[in-house]
Amino acid sequence: MPAEALPEFESWLPLSLERWIDKLQHIFAFIVMVVLVARSLSDLDDVERPVLKSAFLTLVISFSLEALQILVPWRHFDVADLVADAAGVLIGGLIARQNVKLRKSNEIHR
Repeated sequence: MPAEALPEFESWLPLSLERWIDKLQHIFAFIVMVVLVARSLSDLDDVERPVLKSAFLTLVISFSLEALQILVPWRHFDVADLVADAAGVLIGGLIARQNVKLRKSNEIHR
């Protein structure tokens, strides 16, 4: 179905607030993604630097998702989304780093 055939959606939120909410959703999603991927990688014994690798992987995913939107007529590549994703990766990386350190120190003290 072409985008023109879809009904118009009138939001009750001001446009600027909608954009902020969208960016906050991007940030939150990438925080969660980095933390979960880093935790999964840290469970593997042969993986070094799980937080750095998870951050890189999620940044690649972020760029890929934005780039693929070029192929969809009603979507567009948005640099602001990339910035929000990168902010989420940074915050998530800091959280994941602390999580990995805490888990390793708990394993040492067992």
